Amino acid sequence: MTTKNKHSYSAYAESKEVTAGQRSSRCIITPEARVLRDLRLKHGYSMKELGKLVGCSDSFISHLENGRADLPKGETLQKLLKSFGGIGAKYFFELVRDKKSNPDDMDVIKALTDKLKPQQAAYVREVIEDILKGR
Repeated sequence: MTTKNKHSYSAYAESKEVTAGQRSSRCIITPEARVLRDLRLKHGYSMKELGKLVGCSDSFISHLENGRADLPKGETLQKLLKSFGGIGAKYFFELVRDKKSNPDDMDVIKALTDKLKPQQAAYVREVIEDILKGR
């Protein structure tokens, strides 16, 4: 690790665990990221609580879930899986395959809205806001 705080995202990004696939400026929410978020919520952890369990910052957990960082490998992945009741990597990747083959409504909506032009997205937002207001 570097001299930066060992629990920060930037320190993690500079560590040996990160591959050339790391990213920080683009959001690519992968099925792996969605499964991590689902598991975190299922186990009742906040991002801060999960970060403490794993030994990283809550911002790193946020980066993972929001597509700004790739799924970690090695020790960090093992710590994440251990915090979710000690599930194995095989089970985790089965959940990922299920997420890919059977996306929930929010996954589908997110994927579709990512393809909209700005004017179309504004219209969809208005429709959703109207629905939420009961119109």
